[in-house]
Amino acid sequence: MSGQNEHALQKVLIVDDAAPIHSLIRARLAGEGLELHSAYDGETGLRLALEVQPDLILLDLEMPEPGGFEVCRRLKSDPRTMNALVLFLTGGAATEQKLRGLELGAVDYLAKPFDSAELRARVRSSLRIKALLDLLSRKAMVDGSTGLWNRAFLEARLGGELSLARRTGRPLGCILIGIDRLNAVRDGQGHRLADEIVRGLAAAFLAECRTEDLVCRYGAAEFLVLTPNVGAEGATRLAERLRARGAAMQFQHGGHQGASPADVRITCSVGVAEFAPKAAPMIARAEQALAKAAAGGNCVVRDVPPDAVTKDAA
Repeated sequence: MSGQNEHALQKVLIVDDAAPIHSLIRARLAGEGLELHSAYDGETGLRLALEVQPDLILLDLEMPEPGGFEVCRRLKSDPRTMNALVLFLTGGAATEQKLRGLELGAVDYLAKPFDSAELRARVRSSLRIKALLDLLSRKAMVDGSTGLWNRAFLEARLGGELSLARRTGRPLGCILIGIDRLNAVRDGQGHRLADEIVRGLAAAFLAECRTEDLVCRYGAAEFLVLTPNVGAEGATRLAERLRARGAAMQFQHGGHQGASPADVRITCSVGVAEFAPKAAPMIARAEQALAKAAAGGNCVVRDVPPDAVTKDAA
């Protein structure tokens, strides 16, 4: 997956106002292969949760304000941290307190003083759950045929990228790629070849883009690339490279009734647009540019409104 390190260590954030608790937990989890972070008050814990995006938060229930319940409530109400699992640390909470914490979104409680085996078991169990939830989430956001992000993921990310571009003035480009005459290939030479073309182009386009670019399957014969910090000029250069790379590829169609296999080449049409606050929506303008490009085929059409940002990152 573009920009995704599937072998990264899972992250655990310890939020407790007692330094000895941090030392104890770190000692008990030393051999677990985890990335551990510490915060000694609720506000710092909330800030670190945003920064490090932990998989699991070990959260002290009895802290000075904001206490554990309030920290948990704020974590679960923020889309940026709501998916982190929360395990409460407590010296002995009453049943109603445990129910309140579970209702706020915590997954479990762990009583102090910790039994070493129980601590490791609870942490391992919570992290297994988190890994499974992450896997399910990724599968729901990944196109099964190409392995690229799908439109659901694009829609989830697009608002944040547009908000960042609007707030900071940084450029944001959009490249929309359509495979020319893919339906004709599918009708004339079969679904297998058409699917092979889509998968081959997906891999080639992903290899050509930067890690920070967002490469998505946009439609049956379309791909979309978002280019953070790169506006229309840089996106157009990348679009031309993608078009040329597609045109250089060849696919083999198996012969029938003794005929020799034939090489099949395809072309792509590409529309490019850039975010501009006062212009029509960026993707809509990229779709219009793609429609113009597809009229002739195998070319790049750029649509840049007058007030577009023109600075590209190096």
